[in-house]
Amino acid sequence: YNFLGNRMNASIADTDNPNLIDYARNSFENATFSRSLGFSFDTTPVKNQYVAVTNVIAQYTPGLETGSLDPATALPEFIQKLKDAGIDEIIAEKQAQLDAWVALNGK
Repeated sequence: YNFLGNRMNASIADTDNPNLIDYARNSFENATFSRSLGFSFDTTPVKNQYVAVTNVIAQYTPGLETGSLDPATALPEFIQKLKDAGIDEIIAEKQAQLDAWVALNGK
């Protein structure tokens, strides 16, 4: 929550739960970290697919997010274009890298 500033110093509104700060502090202190914390994906092996998929996303997401494209037709087309651009290869490469990282890091 860094984008919100330090929530532990925030004022509590009359309509908030009076234990809000304690609840938030407890949540932060007892959070479960992702087992993949520290993993960084190297896109080099799939750089061409990565660029192609990024371009497809840039083409479709504005229209899908704003509703200017009909999801009944645009979404299947978007998914197919992602597949054609190589998203499955990206997913497979990322999974292979993550599996190797987990094996090395014992997580």
